Amino acid sequence: ASDVYKRQAVTVEMGAVPVVGVAKKNPISLKLEELGCGQYEAALADQGYDSLGSLQGLSKEEAGEIADDVKMKPGHKRRFVDGIAN
Repeated sequence: ASDVYKRQAVTVEMGAVPVVGVAKKNPISLKLEELGCGQYEAALADQGYDSLGSLQGLSKEEAGEIADDVKMKPGHKRRFVDGIAN
């Protein structure tokens, strides 16, 4: 009987692992990945851009300045600006 309980506990723990991974995919993560700029997520968060709402409504110039602040490569900057700015 104790083996059954152990198996159930392991199943619950293993089942919880993917949920944690899914929970980490917040809207800004998904948007940056969609634009091919996921590697800049931490740098953007360090600048205070830690939600998609904080990036919405930016002009192309503002988005470009943010891209420069986090040292985006030129190709990434273009995708970021085109994907984020109005």
